[in-house]
Amino acid sequence: MAEGIMALANCREAVTEASMSGFVEAPKAENGFSCGNNASTAYTFNVDTDSNGKITATLHNIPELGPSNKIELIPYTDADMTKPAISADFIRATAKEIRAWKCSAPEINGIRALYLPASCR
Repeated sequence: MAEGIMALANCREAVTEASMSGFVEAPKAENGFSCGNNASTAYTFNVDTDSNGKITATLHNIPELGPSNKIELIPYTDADMTKPAISADFIRATAKEIRAWKCSAPEINGIRALYLPASCR
């Protein structure tokens, strides 16, 4: 699990930086934050970002996980985590800084709570 969390952290820095400096246009496609889709490692198969800055890691080679092998980080533009970032928040003219991140298991193929780090429960 630690390797998956580390992979998410690398992309978290890129998305946070983008929220501070902004893009000319809002990200429209997956992996528009210059991170993710790095080469597969021993336990992390893939890391992707969506246009809203959400980062998802897909783990592999961990038999206990089975098909429930994804973990995600969701960026929020407020510290209370009530406003998830949207792609328009990353436009330079109207950029909103990321104030908080929520680590969780996605509804589809998300890692079971038993295997999630305490910070993601």
